[in-house]
Amino acid sequence: MDIHNNKPIRLFTVPGNGGEIFLVDDENIYFYIEPENSQGSQGRLYSLSLKSNRDKKLNDDMHYMSIEGVDGQFLYYQEESGLFRIDKNNGQKKRLIIPSTIIVVIEDDYIYYIKDDKQGYLYKATKDGQNKMILL
Repeated sequence: MDIHNNKPIRLFTVPGNGGEIFLVDDENIYFYIEPENSQGSQGRLYSLSLKSNRDKKLNDDMHYMSIEGVDGQFLYYQEESGLFRIDKNNGQKKRLIIPSTIIVVIEDDYIYYIKDDKQGYLYKATKDGQNKMILL
C-alpha cells in the first residue's frame, strides 16, 4: 500500500491456489502456493524479496502447511506430520517435532509448543528440535 495516496501496489501475482498463507520478516515475504485442483497434493513455498520484488522458490515438496515463524536462517512451518524448519537459502527441510503441534511460538533460541494430543503439555525445545522438555 502506498501510504501517501492509500493505493495498493501489486508486488507479485500468485499463480494457482494459495498465497493466503504467508509471513513477513525484515527482508522477505514467504508464502505457500497449492497447485490448482490439487486437493492435498504437493505445493510450493516461495520467498519474495522486499527490496528487489524478485521471487524465489524455496521448496516444491510441501503439503498444506502453516508458517509458524522465521529467524535469520530458517523458516518454521507445520504440516500434518509435524513441525519442520526450512533453510531460507537452500530450501533444505528438517522435521523437528512429531506429531503435529497446535500452538507454536519461536522466541530467542527456543521453540515453545503444545502437541496435538490430549495431554496438553507445554514443551520447550532448542531451535534444532533437540533438548525437548515439558514446562507445564
